[in-house]
Amino acid sequence: MISFAIALLSTALVLFASRKSYQSYVQKGVDAKLNIDGGDRDAIDKIDDPFDLYSDDIVAEDQSEKEIVKEEKKKHSILKQKKEIFKSLPANFSILRLISYGVLIAGFIYLKESGNLSIPLYLTGVTSGVIGVMILNWYQSAQHKNS
Repeated sequence: MISFAIALLSTALVLFASRKSYQSYVQKGVDAKLNIDGGDRDAIDKIDDPFDLYSDDIVAEDQSEKEIVKEEKKKHSILKQKKEIFKSLPANFSILRLISYGVLIAGFIYLKESGNLSIPLYLTGVTSGVIGVMILNWYQSAQHKNS
């Protein structure tokens, strides 16, 4: 039973830390987008196209398909993907997440060394934590839609 409890609590800690770090990462991105978004769009544009989806450069009709493909490949180059990875590193390696994973590993090692590790109970505890968070998120999103 202790395997279940340690697995459930450490998994809940990991999920909580991951949510908080991702939330702060998204908030920083939103704040940066608000600072970048200049006053060139009027209020109607912001309502009609809040995410600025339709403001891409208009493709000239005389461009060949190969030129269009080359331009799109440049937009999605490996260098840009690496930049995105480096921008998300603080969220992936936040101190809270690292500590919570350390607690998860330390709990597993403690159970193993003390002879109290029951793999079925441990896996049930991990799974219960994940399912519980999924249900909580579903419930919160349902409440958000109703309000």
